Amino acid sequence: MTLQWVQSLVTAVTRRKFLSLFVIHLLLLGAIAGWSNNQTALQAAPTAGDTCVDASASPLVGTLPIGPISDTTIGQTDDYDLPADVADPTCTAPTNGVGGGTPPRGAIYTGTGTGPDRAFSIATDQSCTLQIAMTPTGAQDLSLIVYESVCSSSLNDCVVVDDTGVGGIAEQVSIDALAGIEYFIVVDGYSSSSGPFDLSISETTATGCQLVDPVYGVDLSADDTQAGDVGTTVSYEVAITNTGNVADSFALTVNNNNWNTTGVPAAPAIAAGETVTFTVNVEVPANATQFESDEVILFATSIGDGTETDTINLITTVSPPAITTSHTELNLTLAPDELGNVMFAIGNTGGSGLDWLFYEAASLRRAASAIAFSNRATTEPAAETAANAITAPSSAVAPLVQDVAVYAPTAVLYDNGPLVNSPSTGAGGADESVLQNTSLGMSIFGFAHVSNSGFTIADDFTIPNGENWRLDTVTFFAYQTNSPITSTITGYAYNVYDGQPGAGGNIIFSGNTLVSTQWSGIYRTLESAPGATDRPIMASTVDFGGLLLPSGTYWIEWVASGSLVSGPWAPPIAISGTTNTGNALQSTSGTWGAALDVGQQGFPFIIEGSIACTADVPWLSVATSSGNTTPGSNSQTAVNFNATGQNPGVYTGTLCLSNTDPNSLLIEIPVTMTVENPTIYLPFINRP
Repeated sequence: MTLQWVQSLVTAVTRRKFLSLFVIHLLLLGAIAGWSNNQTALQAAPTAGDTCVDASASPLVGTLPIGPISDTTIGQTDDYDLPADVADPTCTAPTNGVGGGTPPRGAIYTGTGTGPDRAFSIATDQSCTLQIAMTPTGAQDLSLIVYESVCSSSLNDCVVVDDTGVGGIAEQVSIDALAGIEYFIVVDGYSSSSGPFDLSISETTATGCQLVDPVYGVDLSADDTQAGDVGTTVSYEVAITNTGNVADSFALTVNNNNWNTTGVPAAPAIAAGETVTFTVNVEVPANATQFESDEVILFATSIGDGTETDTINLITTVSPPAITTSHTELNLTLAPDELGNVMFAIGNTGGSGLDWLFYEAASLRRAASAIAFSNRATTEPAAETAANAITAPSSAVAPLVQDVAVYAPTAVLYDNGPLVNSPSTGAGGADESVLQNTSLGMSIFGFAHVSNSGFTIADDFTIPNGENWRLDTVTFFAYQTNSPITSTITGYAYNVYDGQPGAGGNIIFSGNTLVSTQWSGIYRTLESAPGATDRPIMASTVDFGGLLLPSGTYWIEWVASGSLVSGPWAPPIAISGTTNTGNALQSTSGTWGAALDVGQQGFPFIIEGSIACTADVPWLSVATSSGNTTPGSNSQTAVNFNATGQNPGVYTGTLCLSNTDPNSLLIEIPVTMTVENPTIYLPFINRP
């Protein structure tokens, strides 16, 4: 080792020509004195980090300053040999640095870096200036090089170099480190020189930066669904969070939008763990109509790591109209055979055009704020089948059905189908909804429709032409396997559509108020195992708030929640000998498909309510029976009364106004016409 060190000194004199023989003599004496100690230390040196790839797998991390770190180039290989360059620009990597020698980034002399080299990986959590010092602990001639992102033998990749050309002399460089950029510190030997050294790293700025193993990440969040009036601007406050451990910038782009969108910054720079907010503005066109919407897909991409991204969808809908009327009731007094009218004004204080008509006309589309059901990806089963069912029997003794209060509707307006196909044959005399597994090969006890599971179900009903229905409640049916006959159902939520969901239907009404839940008096059983009591079906009545609907076909989508692990499951309509019982649908993570068990199934539900606005009023008419009222304006029409041929007396009726205000779909206006008794004038007779 001493001979190698001596050789490095002689070579240094040759290539630098500035060392005196006196200096060489002193250095030789020191080297000989420390021979044995140095030799022992070198033999114990680690071998990891021979290349920059090795170093990248185990970067230096911690609070600055770090070191001195004792290491060695002994046993390493020669991986990187920079070409000689003793004039500017020497190293040309983008990061700025200051090295040794006349050029600002250090001079590189012939033979530098041809010995074994040792690499270290570093990155800072924020931009700062680092000072890196390497001191040989022997007499070997070692140089100090810093690379940016990749190590090579190219000047394009190195940031800075310090090579004094004297064995045993410390080398020092500084770099303006950029947050999150990986730098490699390489200690390289001149010619074949190798040996131990100490490495230290400190910060010369006051930012408090640290060495980290860079982790990149980004998160976008916002109130992502809003409504706006036509001709106005809707603003979204978007928060972008740097979830990594290094400062980073993020490229932001928008896509898929049709309406003018502004306010998205190009590439905000954010410190590690910090959040920046900005406002995205979406302009609702003045000619937009009810039901129109626009979706802005906002993408965020890490500049530090392009694989780290996040996306948020900003959905803007046109605000619905809001109806006002000049009268809540109409009254007019007429003489026999007299004609009269009352001017009736329809106003719109909402954000989009209001379509309206009186009840004799065709139905209109309506809009409402939907209940957002979960569309998350799921691995849960879409149905409970004989194959995946819980097999442990219920320990409960079936009560006699006549001893238990069971569900019984009182004002049935519509029944979507039978649930019972084997009455009074169940345990305790209960009815059974029998799964026909033996005769028809059916296998599904019930379909998944659990809140936040990714599954929902839907079925339809039709209001006949000329009728208007008032929906007070709807009763749905579900069970949880191994429940008692005391209901374990805890909640329901629903959306009402004016057409098939997923095929053009629009949500017109929503709700989630559970009125009551109790045993229906029915068990769900297998044809091959009658009399089972482990699936008592619960009837749950949900408030529909007196929803008024004109004639047409509507769909209800619903989900349920319960207190047990299994389900809730929705049993389908049961008709003996029939595999196709309806046209019901099941949504899986937002994708609609037929609810199938051999054939397509239907789901039982019962609507309670009444028929409204059906009687014709022969003495009443409306001059303009339909129209559209723009936001902020009103429309007027004459309501005509006709006492022709009417006997004196009081006549009453109801005028119904259908409209597209989701909060007032059908307005009932009481009407009274009073026909007075005729006034009889007797002739005046002047008698003498």
